[in-house]
Amino acid sequence: MNKLQREAVIRTALELLNDVGMEGLTTRRLAERLGVQQPALYWHFKNKRALLDALAEAMLTINHTHSTPRDDDDWRSFLKGNACSFRRALLAYRDGARIHAGTRPAAPQMEKADAQLRFLCDAGFSAGDATYALMAISYFTVGAVLEQQASEADAEERGEDQLTTSASTMPARLQSAMKIVYEGGPDAAFERGLALIIGGLEFTVTGMYGPLIGKEVLVRYAQGSEEKYEVLLTDSQGKIRTSPIKTTLASPVEVDIAVNTVVDAVSVPFGPDTGTARVSGTINILKNNQPANNQDQAEVIFTIVDAHNNPIPNFAVTATASNQATLDTVPSTTDASGQIRVSLKNNRSGITEVTATSNNTSSTAKLEFLPVLKVDNARVTVTAKSYTAGKNPVSVSSSFSGSPLWSIQPSLPPSLQLDNTGKISGTVQSEVGIPETNYTVFVRDSLGTQRASTSFSLVVNPPFVISQKLYRRVLSTDSQVNIQA
Repeated sequence: MNKLQREAVIRTALELLNDVGMEGLTTRRLAERLGVQQPALYWHFKNKRALLDALAEAMLTINHTHSTPRDDDDWRSFLKGNACSFRRALLAYRDGARIHAGTRPAAPQMEKADAQLRFLCDAGFSAGDATYALMAISYFTVGAVLEQQASEADAEERGEDQLTTSASTMPARLQSAMKIVYEGGPDAAFERGLALIIGGLEFTVTGMYGPLIGKEVLVRYAQGSEEKYEVLLTDSQGKIRTSPIKTTLASPVEVDIAVNTVVDAVSVPFGPDTGTARVSGTINILKNNQPANNQDQAEVIFTIVDAHNNPIPNFAVTATASNQATLDTVPSTTDASGQIRVSLKNNRSGITEVTATSNNTSSTAKLEFLPVLKVDNARVTVTAKSYTAGKNPVSVSSSFSGSPLWSIQPSLPPSLQLDNTGKISGTVQSEVGIPETNYTVFVRDSLGTQRASTSFSLVVNPPFVISQKLYRRVLSTDSQVNIQA
């Protein structure tokens, strides 16, 4: 395939994305729409993740019109214009934010990213501050679009407006605040939030007649476990610029600004750092040691976190399972708590490994499915001093990853054995028999650690006794003898 054909694949994939969303966008469907065999796509995209990265790049190339500073931009107008243009590019496609989340600048985007940094550094930012400012606004934009697109997708299922549904139970102040948000809509919410973020990089001090110039201002905020204080002077526009406000927590930082005796508070939002997203090594196994009957489900929860263990919601993740297990529930993105819950079943006993992968990191949970036992003969009867050949009290209906390992408690009578197929054989040497005794059979997979068990009873009857009586009768000669059975 040449370059034009690759671009045709991307263009068709974007059209398919708008039709079926990220969940329905598969290489099989894309191949069908293009009228080619599925392996033909692998010439350009080795897997679905590579295809999604290409779509994310194409979205920005086509629709992100303010990705670099314009001639009349100052740093404030550029940050606002860049964020609004970025948002429009993501909203142009169904699940656009989900496609973009977790991607990195591709080679064609590197020069634009460098131009953004150079512009902010020329405006007085340090390289670190410029980077964090761009990242914070990018994360806010992606998160805002994720919420908007998810809300719009679920609106039909929810039916009623959430504000109407819960208004009767809301506190008055919260009801008033939510009314402002709902009436303003997502555009107003984004613009106001963006203004607060850019305002976190600078604050404007105004008096009754406009901005206060050359005024001393006290700024106070939490920096980790410490409180930071700065005394700053307003510039010719009544603005002050704080030192970088940093936090490792994905939560708002409250900044107090004091002028004379007036104190105002500004909340500066911080989100998780998706650039350092990883699958947490802390795994929550909800259901384990399920029977291998291809019905009962095992369940495990994985969490996607950033470098500071902040959960990351709405982030792309995949899950796979070994040992021929069937994955029943595999969300493609994390929930509001940064988690995915994976459900699976199997008809093979032994260890099954479930692996979650996100942002080139992975974590694996080891689950076990147990052999499924069936009682074929709940009461086994044998006879002493008679050979018993292969009686099956219990059988296994599931398949094994390794081989079955059998054991029994208490021990069988002497000379009776339980073989590696679960059969009882041998000869009991007893003159009187053995009363009915309950036994428990245990079976585990040689590639597992846990045993399944069930019970049966065994009766040993006394040996057979053959009695013989001899009769002696004297007969005379020439007598007739009539022998009857």
